[in-house]
Amino acid sequence: MKKITIIITLVFALASLSKINAQQTSKFKDKRDKKVYKTVKIGTQVWMAQNLAYKPKSGTYWTNDKNAYFYDWNTAKKACPNGWHIPSENEWKKLSNKLGGQFKSGGKLKSKSKLWKSPNTGATNSSKFNAKPYGSYSHYSKKIELRGEYAFFWSSTVNPDFDYDKNDDEEIYMFALDFDAAGLREVSTNRKTGNSVRCIKD
Repeated sequence: MKKITIIITLVFALASLSKINAQQTSKFKDKRDKKVYKTVKIGTQVWMAQNLAYKPKSGTYWTNDKNAYFYDWNTAKKACPNGWHIPSENEWKKLSNKLGGQFKSGGKLKSKSKLWKSPNTGATNSSKFNAKPYGSYSHYSKKIELRGEYAFFWSSTVNPDFDYDKNDDEEIYMFALDFDAAGLREVSTNRKTGNSVRCIKD
């Protein structure tokens, strides 16, 4: 009888743990253009589970594909719909920590899409974030680069080490997913670069 009680307790404990780990998904309609986005709750945060694909009335942006856009940083900051915003450095780090830290979280964020170049290291998409490797738009070469290999997402945070006197291009923090690594990297880039946007709920 004691053994049966222990087994039942373990079953309920595992069921509770499964509920905690399960990601809650939903949908959101952008009133501005009626586009519908999948969303996912990861921990206490609610994220869009798709890249933003809103065509702003002003600013600098580039068409990535029919389901996504690249935005320069100044445009990105204003692109999310009401009630949403581009995540700060700390919000990205909170997401990463929830999914196991910087060296493991990337795999849980990456989709299993064939768009990713092999080996797409660690990709499980267990978070249902569904990140795809659209690369970025270079304001130097005027073309999309690193498609299939990397996903780059803006943060709202300025790199405090940026040095205007040295004409340093590493102005703004962004977060990167790599085809050959399971982590989520924090890097810096020029605000004129075209990156993807994932909005987070206010």
